[in-house]
This record gives sequence, C-alpha cells and structure tokens, in this order.
Amino acid sequence: MRTLYNAAYKNGRGFTSDEWWSTVTKLANGKSFRDFYARFIDGRQPLPYDQIFPLAGLRVARDTTRVPQLGIASLQDSSGLHVTQVLPESSAATAGVQPGDQLVSVGGFSADDPSWTDNFRSRYARQPEGTGLPVVIKRSGAEQTLTAHLHFVLRIESRLVEDLRASAKAKRVREGILKGITAP
Repeated sequence: MRTLYNAAYKNGRGFTSDEWWSTVTKLANGKSFRDFYARFIDGRQPLPYDQIFPLAGLRVARDTTRVPQLGIASLQDSSGLHVTQVLPESSAATAGVQPGDQLVSVGGFSADDPSWTDNFRSRYARQPEGTGLPVVIKRSGAEQTLTAHLHFVLRIESRLVEDLRASAKAKRVREGILKGITAP
C-alpha cells in the first residue's frame, strides 16, 4: 500500500486494478496472484481463512445459535414498519404476509418498538418449531391477524481470536501485523 500511496495518491490520483496486482506481484517476489483473483475476487469461492489466519497466530472462532426467524425484509419509516420482501417458504410466506404489508405486531410485540426483534427472539427461542405465532398486519388500511408457525435458522457469527497454540514464527508475524513492523 505504501508503494501505491507514494506512486499514485501523492501524485493526486488513484490507482488501477492492474497497478494494484502488478505491485502485489512485485512485492511478493514475482508470485502470481491470477489464480487467487480468479477464485476469490472475481469468483465466488470463500476465502481460506482457516488456512491463512493460523500463519499469523490467529484463528476464526465461530458461534452457532438457533434463532427464530419470520422470513421478511422490512423498511421502517414514519408511518411504521413495511414489509419489502418475503422469503419463499418462510413462516411469513406460509402465513400470507405480502410485500407492502405494514407489520403491526409479531408474537405480541409491537413492530413500532425498536427492540421488538430482540424481545421476540428472547421469548420464542425455546419454543418448539411450528408453534403458532400471531402476526398482525395492516393491508390496504385494514388490520388482519395472520397465524405464522415458528421456524428456526442457524446463525453463525465469526470472530478473529488469538491462537494460543500458534508457533513462535506465527506469533512473530502476528506481533508484526499488530505493531506495523515487518522483518525478513
């Protein structure tokens, strides 16, 4: 980045993708990054975090939780919470919720409350799959109560943590990254 900063930014311009990859290749002693680019940047393969981070004394920790999900996307405005999308075969879809509906309440929680989703998840987290769930909507100005059935999805949250079993070399790499110091 420093090389490109000095060559481009200090001269009042940005840099192209070709300049970026050319500089990366040069600084990596000629190593080609074409395959990396094709697979991970232009392609859709997941980045190999589990193989790369250990080289720097780090690892990816993942927490998996089971959370109730209605299956909608929504947009809040001054008049309320409006459904913008309904996931196919979701609880909301099978209950009859439609894009354009105003969500009034779910499971007894007012959709006007900014924390309704957290409260909903807390209350229903331990209920069995398929439990009936009242969903109150407003469609064409008229309120309707629909019955959805509780559905759960797995939520995976990832975070980067120190690898306590890292090699001495990996620990040096990590310290160099954290302190901004590089050494051969």
